[in-house]
Amino acid sequence: MKDQNLVNKCENCGLWFEGKKELCTLCSKGVKRGKDLIHVTKSVFEKWANSLYAIGKAGCKYYQNDHDLSRYNRTLDIASIFYEILKEIPNDDSLGFSKDRFQEWSDQLYDISKMGLRYSDNSYDIERFNDILEIQEEIISSLEAVTDSIISSMERISEKKEKNKIIDQEFVTDRSIPKRIVEMIKRAEKEILIASPWIWESQEVIKSLEEVVEQKRIRVRILTRPAKGKRDELHKEQIRTLHKLGFQIELEEKLHAKLILVDDTEILIGSANLVGTSLNRNYEVALWTNHQMTVQKAKFYFTDLMGEIFMSKLSKK
Repeated sequence: MKDQNLVNKCENCGLWFEGKKELCTLCSKGVKRGKDLIHVTKSVFEKWANSLYAIGKAGCKYYQNDHDLSRYNRTLDIASIFYEILKEIPNDDSLGFSKDRFQEWSDQLYDISKMGLRYSDNSYDIERFNDILEIQEEIISSLEAVTDSIISSMERISEKKEKNKIIDQEFVTDRSIPKRIVEMIKRAEKEILIASPWIWESQEVIKSLEEVVEQKRIRVRILTRPAKGKRDELHKEQIRTLHKLGFQIELEEKLHAKLILVDDTEILIGSANLVGTSLNRNYEVALWTNHQMTVQKAKFYFTDLMGEIFMSKLSKK
């Protein structure tokens, strides 16, 4: 999306906005953002509203049971609220909301999507509920971003933390890689980020993810490649299973990176895909570290890429 100059991320405040400029409208005007407010451009907020409306209308038309119908109607209710807000402030380039208001919307969409993914078996319903979850993830990311500053500020914070933290790193190989991945997953308390071009026959890792999500309300965000053709049937089926578990998944055919990042505290970067041959047979290498500067830079890379892919999808709707 950056190449197309349709959706950009403000270099000053990190706000996603439509346009070709380096700064969003507020920052270009020198307007400071309130520390207790979450700001989002009108165009992005409108895309959330349009996407939720489209999902809700399609769901109400093709629903499989009354429970799904109720979930889609709740989705339409939230879309209606968004539209009412847009009518109230039609000329603003940026909308400001309290953290509590954003959290309420996030919780409602999380409940709709999680219940839908848990109890729906229809492929179209699964896709629709995952789309709702993706919008929820974008909203919660905006909620979390309000306490962040630009990368230089994060570097200063990380440098202070490093003085009081023992830095560790380890070279991991072959069959030790899946063992280390499972250990990291079990330590997670808030969020797990995964990039793997291919995912299949990695039951131990998937089981660990499922268990930790059931025990704690942990977000799992995955970047992988889209499945193409019959040879990718295993990958396609695994993606469907991960959708059902309520994980946010974005597809990028140019993806080649492999990493797992847990709670802003540790990261494993290596050569292995999350597939049976890589984890159980091939010769593979990886580097694990808890070095905060490295972890933070990796997270910025991951979330920026995830955001670009997500905003690209919204722009097409």
